[in-house]
Formats: sequence, structure tokens, C-alpha cells
Amino acid sequence: MGQAYQQSSGFRRLLSRFPGREDAIRLAALKDQRFRALCDDLLLAIETLERFEHRPDAAHRIEIPEYRRLIAELEAELVDYFATRRRG
Repeated sequence: MGQAYQQSSGFRRLLSRFPGREDAIRLAALKDQRFRALCDDLLLAIETLERFEHRPDAAHRIEIPEYRRLIAELEAELVDYFATRRRG
């Protein structure tokens, strides 16, 4: 399951968002379902934000700042995940 997950374009995109953590991300994706779920949430939020940003009425979409905030929160959660792993 983890190896197939790593072949997805979304996973490669995730790696590009966290340069220097590729090995830790790959290992966590192989071993931790909670980590994969968090990554899935982040990738879904990014894709959804992009859809809103490409709409003709993007300047008026209240969802855009909400998704930007959600993405920042999810990214912070991933950073915390790795910080916790390093300590523990």
C-alpha cells in the first residue's frame, strides 16, 4: 500500500513542498497510515484551492482564504509530525 502511494503524482507533489525531507516522507508513507491520511488531506486541499483560484469569479470566492489557511495548518501539522519523530 505504501509503495503504490509513493508512485502517485500527489505524493511527488508533496515531496516538492517539503524539500530536504524526502527520505523521512517516504519512510513515513510506507509505515504510517495516519501520515498518509494527513498527506491526502493536504493534497486534496491544494487541488481544491487550485480549482477555486482558476474560476472566473476567483477574486470573490471566500473559499480561497479558507483553503489557504487550511493548507497552512496541514503543513504545520506535517512539520510537527516530523519534529515529534525526531525527538521520540
